[in-house]
Amino acid sequence: MKLKFTFFALLLSFAVFAQTSDKGYSFQGFAIDPDGKAMGATAITIKFTISPSTGTGGNYAETHSLTTDPFGVFHAVIGKGSKESGSDDFKTLDYTRNGTIYKLKVEVKKTNGGLYTTINEADFNSVPYARKADNGVPVGTIITFAGAKNKVPEGWAICDGTLQDGTNTQWKQLYDVLGTSWGGSGSNFNLPDLRGMFLRGVNDGRNDGYRDPDAGARSALKSGGNTGDQQGTYQGDDNRSHNHSGNTTTNGSHSHKWNFGIEGDDSGSGGSFNEFTQAPGSNTDGIEAAGDHSHNLNINNSGGNESRSRNASVYYIIKY
Repeated sequence: MKLKFTFFALLLSFAVFAQTSDKGYSFQGFAIDPDGKAMGATAITIKFTISPSTGTGGNYAETHSLTTDPFGVFHAVIGKGSKESGSDDFKTLDYTRNGTIYKLKVEVKKTNGGLYTTINEADFNSVPYARKADNGVPVGTIITFAGAKNKVPEGWAICDGTLQDGTNTQWKQLYDVLGTSWGGSGSNFNLPDLRGMFLRGVNDGRNDGYRDPDAGARSALKSGGNTGDQQGTYQGDDNRSHNHSGNTTTNGSHSHKWNFGIEGDDSGSGGSFNEFTQAPGSNTDGIEAAGDHSHNLNINNSGGNESRSRNASVYYIIKY
C-alpha cells in the first residue's frame, strides 16, 4: 500500500539577523494512507534537503529514521539527522547572504522498502534560526562577560589572541569576517587579544578635537595584523606632553666680615680678607667674587605602575 503524507512545519525561531545555526529547527508531519487513515506506529525515513532556490550558497541534506506515533504523527529536528555524503555542514549555511533564498525539500519513504516521495519543496518564508545565540548577534561581535572562563557560552570565544584555523567549520564564519586583521597568515588567523586592554573606536580619518592623534602610528600586536588607522591595531600606554614648574627656597640673609687694619693684622674671625694700605690718601677696596653657581631642583615622583582610570575585570568574548 502506498503511503500518503501530509505535514506541517514548526520553525523554532525567526530572526532576520540570523546567519547560520547548528541547533536546528523542528519539523512535524502527519502520515495517512490513500483512504485517509492515519498510518500509526509505522517505520519511515524522512530526508531533508536545504539548498538555494535563488543565488548561491551551501547545500545540505540529512535523513532521519523515525516511527510515527499511534496517530501517524512524526517529528524531527532539521540539523540533527544523519548528514548525507558530500553535503555541506548544516551550521555553515548562511541564510542572510545577499541575493540568496533557501528552500526546503522534504522526502519520505517507508524504512523497509519503498521509494522516496517528495511531500514538500518550497522556499523558506523566514530565516529559520539565529546563529547559535538565538538573538541575531552578528559574527565578530565583541562583548564583555562577567562569568568565569570555563562558563563562556557556546558560540563565543575569549579574546586571548589564540591562533585558529579559518578552514575549520567552527571558525570559518569568524575568519570570513576578521581575516588576518588581528594577526595570522593565510587561512590561519589570530583572535583579538584584549587581555588587560581597554577598547577604542577606530579613528577612521576623524580630524577634530576627539580624534586619535597617533592613529597612523598604531601597530600590530601579532605578526601579519593590521597597522595604522584600521581595526585590529594596538597602542602602547602614553601621557600627553606637558610641563611642571618649580621654585627654589630662599636661603636666608648672610654677611661677610671686612678686616681693615695694618699689614699683618687679622683681628677678625673666619671668612675675612686682609686690607693692606700702604699708599696715602683714599683707596678703592673690594671683596673677591665667588663666581657663578647653580642650584639643583628635584620634584618627587608619585603614583603607581601605569596611568589608568577606575576599572573592573571582565572577559572580552567574540561571537564566532
